[in-house]
Amino acid sequence: MLPRHLRNTASWGDRIYAIQRAFAARDGIPPEHSNRFYFDVDKHSDFLRDIARGLRRKKAGEYLGCPPCTFDKIAASDLITPTFKLDGFTQSYPREELQRLLDSCLHAPAGEGGDRSDYATIRDSISMTKLSYVQTVKMLQTRKVRHIEPTKGRAHFGTFLVNWRDLRALAGSDWPEGYSKRDLKRLLRVNDPTIAMLAHEGFLLGEVVRCARNGLRMTTFSQRSFNRFLDDYVTLGCLAHQIGTQAKHVSSKLEKLGIDPMPFPARYSKIYPRAVIEDAYCECAENDRLKFLSV
Repeated sequence: MLPRHLRNTASWGDRIYAIQRAFAARDGIPPEHSNRFYFDVDKHSDFLRDIARGLRRKKAGEYLGCPPCTFDKIAASDLITPTFKLDGFTQSYPREELQRLLDSCLHAPAGEGGDRSDYATIRDSISMTKLSYVQTVKMLQTRKVRHIEPTKGRAHFGTFLVNWRDLRALAGSDWPEGYSKRDLKRLLRVNDPTIAMLAHEGFLLGEVVRCARNGLRMTTFSQRSFNRFLDDYVTLGCLAHQIGTQAKHVSSKLEKLGIDPMPFPARYSKIYPRAVIEDAYCECAENDRLKFLSV
């Protein structure tokens, strides 16, 4: 145990042993002998201040808004610089350095009137673009990727939304053309089994390609195939979104009007023939039409 006059227990408390290891690592003392190392607080105040300002792996990841395993990848890149690098001592990172990284990614706000469907969390954007976390952060630093900051709380990698289409455009020609299944799920507002069924039954015609970036096989759907589906069908999710109400209210109203969805099992999202919806809309009088749209 260190003599009381050589340490400030009120300031350091349980971190005293970590501080001992830091001093030992700096001066080349083996870790097993670090508990025998004494230091003068006043003499080494600057070094102690650097230690106090630093955040370890878990806390630093929380500050950035990412899990520890992801923070390890960021720390292994050239994106952030630790307080100091010492053999035998866990690296720590000052808050100022972590905030500098966050600020470097927040230079292209989305502005008013943008389509929020093009924005997703960094984690979801990675799934859409097949980029790594570090690649995504580096692209955010180019100031060419628009973002939406949270209305409440501090902005970090877990809270602000990024434009995944901007990321994909920056990624270049390595990304296959067309829509992925995840894209169609978002655009059509249906669940995963529905997308799989539509592709399997030929409602949506896809093509299996190999992504040049990661070598993985994936199914893409052309704009022509997507437009052909929209010409013939409309999903309950899209109807509810266009009207601005819940899907169950639209479904109940359509049922009262005698309009039934396609005869698919209950586990699939509801899909209606577009011609039936348009005929019902056109047959309504003006008042009824307004009533139909305000379900």
